[in-house]
Amino acid sequence: MLSSNFRELMRPLVIKRIATMVTIVTVVTGCDKAKGFIGGDRPAPPEIAPGEALNLAARPHILFQIFGEKEDPRMIPIAVIEDGQLKGIALSSTGWRQLDAMYLRRGKAYKLYQGGRTRGTVTVRQGMWEQPENPLYTLPGCQALTPLASVTVTGLTKSSYTVEALASSFERPAPRPPKPLSDIELARTGRNVAVEAGAPENIDAKMLDALDFRAIAINTGATESPTIVASYIDPTSADAGSANANTVHLFVIADRDVEGYTPTLSHVVNGPIAGAVYRRFFDHLDLTGDGIDEIVAEEWRIGQETSLLVFAWSNGRWREIFRGRSSWCLDEMK
Repeated sequence: MLSSNFRELMRPLVIKRIATMVTIVTVVTGCDKAKGFIGGDRPAPPEIAPGEALNLAARPHILFQIFGEKEDPRMIPIAVIEDGQLKGIALSSTGWRQLDAMYLRRGKAYKLYQGGRTRGTVTVRQGMWEQPENPLYTLPGCQALTPLASVTVTGLTKSSYTVEALASSFERPAPRPPKPLSDIELARTGRNVAVEAGAPENIDAKMLDALDFRAIAINTGATESPTIVASYIDPTSADAGSANANTVHLFVIADRDVEGYTPTLSHVVNGPIAGAVYRRFFDHLDLTGDGIDEIVAEEWRIGQETSLLVFAWSNGRWREIFRGRSSWCLDEMK
């Protein structure tokens, strides 16, 4: 159940990285001009110790995020998948260029995942430094950048203005058969577990009535029943001008036990917009290969970039196992 207000709120968040970090920034075409643009004689970013760097020679599986406008999507590396674990990508400036050369070159193709299953293919049209003197994007004051690729996608069944998906070279088994959960039951249960999660923060059903609601049922395999992800988002949360106002936000994951559905992860906000951290469901997929899908969410603050979070099922709860970087600039990374 997705209201028109919710869609309008989410649209700028979905394409935010392109709008603010690719379209707006100036693409620099000359070495001297680029040097001045990114900070003149600013020292190079710190290099990664050889023992800490990702071993690209082993050709590890990279997890990519696909996002942006449907007619011109982008792909960015998010994590490496090693030994059934998601890990951050640690590389030197030279190593990132090597990753770009290995994984983000015209014609490279990867499996496209959406909704827990293979949907099609993502194919690279242009890598970050495929034209060395004309990188795909630049950022003011930043010398080391996470490589980005422009891509084409095939096979997506959802038709919308933007694209949201995951991609990698790994193989995942066919999805589980869908389990029945009516729209009425989904909406009722999603609202009930949200009220339960919000009660400790003095959030009641009446406060939630003014917010945009979304609930989705996904077959994660955590239990025999679908997992429910429910969220309430303040329609004013995208308005930085109201940062001093109070906001209410809930992001709740719920699973069924012997007594019914109960929250298995809760993120609750009841306070000033300026300090609020928002989350929304992005997708789900068995990333670690343990037979249970991980849940991927997007997190953001007003006026700041977004990052991806990954939650895994452990001992009857969903727990954060990975947090992606919120900035494409690598200058601060060791």
